[in-house]
Amino acid sequence: MRAVREGDGYRLFGEKTSTTFSDSADAFLVFARTGPESDAAKAVTAFLVPAGGAGLTSTRFRDVGSHMSGRGSLFFDGVRVGVDNRLGEEGRGFSEVMAGFDYSRALIALQCIGAAQASIDEAWAYTKEREAFGGPIAQFQGVTFPLVEGETQLAAGRQLAYHTLALRDAGRPHTVEAAMIKWFGPRTAFEVTHQCLLTFGHYGWSMDLPHQQRLRDVMGLEIGDGTCSRENFRAASFSACWSSLKIIRRSVSYREALTKTCICECRPSQALARKGDALLSKDVMTLRSRTSSWPNSSGVRSEKALRKGSASLGAASVAALRPAAVI
Repeated sequence: MRAVREGDGYRLFGEKTSTTFSDSADAFLVFARTGPESDAAKAVTAFLVPAGGAGLTSTRFRDVGSHMSGRGSLFFDGVRVGVDNRLGEEGRGFSEVMAGFDYSRALIALQCIGAAQASIDEAWAYTKEREAFGGPIAQFQGVTFPLVEGETQLAAGRQLAYHTLALRDAGRPHTVEAAMIKWFGPRTAFEVTHQCLLTFGHYGWSMDLPHQQRLRDVMGLEIGDGTCSRENFRAASFSACWSSLKIIRRSVSYREALTKTCICECRPSQALARKGDALLSKDVMTLRSRTSSWPNSSGVRSEKALRKGSASLGAASVAALRPAAVI
């Protein structure tokens, strides 16, 4: 997409594909290049484009799921919009939408978890009503254990999503957490819903029950706002950047001191204060502020401490250090 300045407005050219509500929305939020390609992301600007304007046409895809909203392509052949239709400053569109992704990814995960939770609730009710071998099938562990596992996984995903949103409300970095839950939430919801469908047996393999719809809708949300593999890469990249910038760059002796402290003594904040100040005082002070609420020598840590650690180091880094701290 490109936008060419013309008097007191712009003309839009190009295609926007995979657009939700492509054939039914009243207006569309689109992003177009307003500067040279050499400016990369700094040349992208956001516009609100009313539907039905001259030069704007749309199509609708035959998707597997999400039939209610639909999806398709928009084609812009010199569509004119005024300056008032520009959202924000020129060249700021990309940075604004990327900041919004960290929010929407948590919401998408909660959408998927909510759909799977509905299937879990229905599956539990069915196990109490369906009888086999002289009693309800809820008495069989082979039936109920998969549902319990599903409940557990959904509860874990829900808490990670809430944690991501809490970090955002507090104005703290949450890109890693958003990527993690965007990967974990939809994937887990799909697997849990699939298990619920199987719990219903041949009844589940029917268009009359809602599990098939939820499966298809959730599958689509595994793609929207970043596919699962992309979110894995995003989470790993941000965590690796933090590790390389704050830990790996340090001297060998400093890294050894940190390793011994975390694994053997479980007192990172006290030991770093003693050994680290003499090596890299500025970096140590930064790390000390981030590890001040880590577990004490008994391995006990509060929920508040875990939240602080997760936000500071990134959930992947904390997860890698937790087993060592418990030993």
